[in-house]
Amino acid sequence: MKFINTILLAPFAFLYGLVIYLRNFLYQQNFFRAVNFDIPVISVGNLSTGGTGKTPHVDYLINLLKAEYSVGVLSRGYRRKTSGYLEVLPQHTAKDVGDEPLLTKWKHPNISVAVAENRALGIPSLAKDKTENFVVLLDDAFQHRGVRPGLNILLTPYDDLYVNNQILPIGNLREFKSGADRSDVVIVSHTPKDLDAKGKEKIAASLQLKPYQKLFFSYVQYLPMYQVFQQGFERLNPSKESKILLLTGIANNSRMQEFLENQFEEVYTRTFGDHHSYQLQDIESIITTYNDIAGEQKYLITTEKDFTRLLPFQNLFNKAGIKVLCLPIKVNFTGEEKQKFDKTIHFFVERTLEDYLSDN
Repeated sequence: MKFINTILLAPFAFLYGLVIYLRNFLYQQNFFRAVNFDIPVISVGNLSTGGTGKTPHVDYLINLLKAEYSVGVLSRGYRRKTSGYLEVLPQHTAKDVGDEPLLTKWKHPNISVAVAENRALGIPSLAKDKTENFVVLLDDAFQHRGVRPGLNILLTPYDDLYVNNQILPIGNLREFKSGADRSDVVIVSHTPKDLDAKGKEKIAASLQLKPYQKLFFSYVQYLPMYQVFQQGFERLNPSKESKILLLTGIANNSRMQEFLENQFEEVYTRTFGDHHSYQLQDIESIITTYNDIAGEQKYLITTEKDFTRLLPFQNLFNKAGIKVLCLPIKVNFTGEEKQKFDKTIHFFVERTLEDYLSDN
């Protein structure tokens, strides 16, 4: 069946690939202009359509840099109902600015977060009136060729490396694998924390990176859960006997489901598409599913990203008496590799700012 699907989809993949190839070729030949900026601009993106962990890695970079530098985050605000440049405020909704930018602003209220379809126009607006040590982080901008970032970070998931994938619609690559050559840093995300040197060497051999590219391996940490839709954010640790309804609208919930299945005896799931915009009928159906689960000791667990899109329905969840928990995550690097990655980022920022200040 997979072979037949590949044959049927091949013409569409060829046409899509041709368009992407021509676009990249025109940028390479400078028929299309890419804008350079003197201030540090770090892009975090991927070749595939989602599920690589871009936003948690941006969050890592924010925490790494914000103590020493003024940090701004720019995203396109996927599936927002607004257009143009818009600075994200805590009172915005996911429909206004997109779920990921809103979550970033909630987590880091003291940094500038904005959305703009055109990053080349958005960066000057974001950097306007900022201090001389301003750093811009671009969330999901690897295919946005209108900006040439100073440091290009490419993510690829451990269980779905881009070298083992195909271009849309046969696979889920947004462009050909050769696009990875534009990256300065490649991070294999979602790796097992205990991945040994031999496993890393095997992946490095399959990626065949260029001499100028650096390779790192990150892993996901699940943090303590907290209850939402109530006054305050109470940390909760449900017992193993609790029954769980996992609600997600993300690209890949398999890792989260596996984690919960190792924590609880019964885990049920309700799965929606990535960045799903929840509607009233969805919430009613979710509440019905929750009520159909027998017993009193039960919880609905969701992601922080989903929480931003579920917030408008908090009264319905509270009225139904549903205990809704968020399961936050963060990414990290092991020991010596963390030091090397942090040093790579700091070196780029310091060098770029030195050059910028010496020219101004």
